[in-house]
Amino acid sequence: MMVILTYIHKQYSKWCVRLFYLLGISTLLYFSFAGFFSRSVLSYVEPQYHYYFPRMIHRLYTGPLYWIIIGYFFTPKILKDAQKLKEEQELTI
Repeated sequence: MMVILTYIHKQYSKWCVRLFYLLGISTLLYFSFAGFFSRSVLSYVEPQYHYYFPRMIHRLYTGPLYWIIIGYFFTPKILKDAQKLKEEQELTI
């Protein structure tokens, strides 16, 4: 949504920045839920099935890794371009 508004429609919106922060908060919530989920699964799984546990933990914690990497590299540029767009819109008003 942030890319579409900033680059395609050339509009600045505070919702873009809020969406970025919401994504960060949801990622933190996901990791806290993943920690709770892994502890609860370990307590309920029978010992003969513990060899599946490392694979489950790996998939659970690397699930949002793709989005975190994209956000780390591209979000600062998008935010900087959105700030420039905001300044341009304020100057035209």
